[in-house]
Amino acid sequence: MRAWRASALVALLALTACERDGAPRIAEPADAEGRAITFLQHHVFDEPAALADRFAPEVQPADFPLRLLVAQPAELTFEDVWRVRSIDGRVVVEALITLQGKPHLQTLWLTQQAGVWRIAGWAPGPTPVDPAVPAPPAGARVPYPFAGPVFRGGRSSPLLPTDEPAADAAAPAAVDVAVRPFAFQGACAAQARFGRALEDLGPQLAACYDLDPPRGGRLTYAVTAEGPQGRTVARLEEATLLDSNLSDCLQRTFERLPVVVGPDATCTAQVRVVLRPKASP
Repeated sequence: MRAWRASALVALLALTACERDGAPRIAEPADAEGRAITFLQHHVFDEPAALADRFAPEVQPADFPLRLLVAQPAELTFEDVWRVRSIDGRVVVEALITLQGKPHLQTLWLTQQAGVWRIAGWAPGPTPVDPAVPAPPAGARVPYPFAGPVFRGGRSSPLLPTDEPAADAAAPAAVDVAVRPFAFQGACAAQARFGRALEDLGPQLAACYDLDPPRGGRLTYAVTAEGPQGRTVARLEEATLLDSNLSDCLQRTFERLPVVVGPDATCTAQVRVVLRPKASP
């Protein structure tokens, strides 16, 4: 098992104090990493009602996956923090745990609400890992399962299948959009035509932009043209600009693209959308 980082050790040593009767008391750190460590080391199996202050109201503590994977708390041990990242004001903690005797990674997202860092999302479950291997570069990847409105900074919207309103032709787009397809996979004989069709979506993607205050960033989608099914499917894979309305609108815009790869072909393109707000006049 790899050595604990010095910062994690300091945080863990600061977690306990003693009451007058000698019983240990768990001190609550103020930072996001410390809050994650405290939860994973001491509170994973607390009753859900007792975890209300540790979780954002948009998620349910009872759904946290580690609670559901072991028969008894002794089968789970927090070992270390593998990596900590900050993305758009949220903090991603990748924690090294021992699960039923084997090393795994469990990822948590925390967001600050009313001055308190709370767990607002997590990976669907832990993944096996070799603790001797350094953590690979992560960039600003935002796994799609974590991208609920509480993370993405957007307003919650009803989950109803609706068409996007047509953009006002008289109103110029408030953002410059660059659409960059790359890394084609599958039966992509029509790769050039597929790529051009994706690039031509720029004006329609710009119509999705309605951020206040304006801010730029990028989102990467895996866009698959499924010829046999006659449909186009898009999946958000990375984002540095976290807004649920925006990312959902971009996804639906991609999925309205007619299939251009032939009825028997299936081709997937990684598509990077770079958004740069225009300066106000």
